[in-house]
Amino acid sequence: MLGYDMGDERDWATLRTRMATGLADDGELAAGTVQHSALGETSKLYVLGIVTNDLLVHSWDLARAIGADDTLPTDAVAASLIVVEQAPANVVHHCRVWGDNLPVASDADPQTRLLAAVGRKPEWSRPVVNTAERHPK
Repeated sequence: MLGYDMGDERDWATLRTRMATGLADDGELAAGTVQHSALGETSKLYVLGIVTNDLLVHSWDLARAIGADDTLPTDAVAASLIVVEQAPANVVHHCRVWGDNLPVASDADPQTRLLAAVGRKPEWSRPVVNTAERHPK
């Protein structure tokens, strides 16, 4: 993704260590560019922001889907909101990087604004499923 050697191993601990090493050793992180599948040639920092945002929003998706606390860390939301607000909407929405930008109240909190900006409905909740109807005896 950012041009770091991730090796052939696929366990989380190894990948995390290699990514952290790549970030720490990357003298061109602030000024370097990479080829992104949807955005074309773009800055490494911006791609890192998009991927970080993706992980953050998907953690909300999962928490909401299982009925867990879906409150995201405020500092992570603030950072992701900056990335999302700088994204060229015609590219990220057309290429389906994110869902359509949804309207929110002008006084919406940052998490609500972030979720709506990437096509999430903050009021969404998982449907109640009657398992007895789905699996009759």
